[in-house]
Amino acid sequence: MARPRKAPRQRLLDAAVKEFAAHGFAGARIEAIARRAGMNKQLVYHYFGSKQAIYEAVFEQVIAENINRAFPPGEDRKYSEVTLEELRMNNSRDTALFHRLLMFEALDSEREIHKEAERRAVYDKLVERVRKAQGQGEIDPSVDPSMFYLAALSMQIVPAMLPKVVRLATGQDPESEEFLQEWGDFITQFVARFAPADSPAQ
Repeated sequence: MARPRKAPRQRLLDAAVKEFAAHGFAGARIEAIARRAGMNKQLVYHYFGSKQAIYEAVFEQVIAENINRAFPPGEDRKYSEVTLEELRMNNSRDTALFHRLLMFEALDSEREIHKEAERRAVYDKLVERVRKAQGQGEIDPSVDPSMFYLAALSMQIVPAMLPKVVRLATGQDPESEEFLQEWGDFITQFVARFAPADSPAQ
């Protein structure tokens, strides 16, 4: 049985995610978005009004998708377990386009942060995870939670964001199960190093 065809607006939005991830805001073209969606470019303006508007809609969609992955229902796990799950998530094909969007956004320092308030609220929740782990005795409470989160995030996204550096530094394939398992073990050790001195983890 064939899948139901997506609505025109969603088809355009999915095409725009790929186009902006491939070329950034400056390099993306409305004509290319329409071509990817198999539609007329006038429909892009009909549904979104402008290139800026569809770009913002792209970020709204990918942020919502990543929030759903990052905060699954019924979450109640140790921080080390969450970090390992985020390692897998951040190096999956589902997040590859999101990472490319972030890289292009980082290169465009002149533009404001899209959906800044909404995205800041997400990162507040991610930092709050660290505070919760500190309160539960998993992470030393003297450590700045936002700095700890940034350190853990940096380790999670290195394979996806800098795959060639990983290959040069380790000689391993950053997408391989072997590397991700070894890197995950190292991240677990990293988190354990920040346990309080009187913690059983020490």
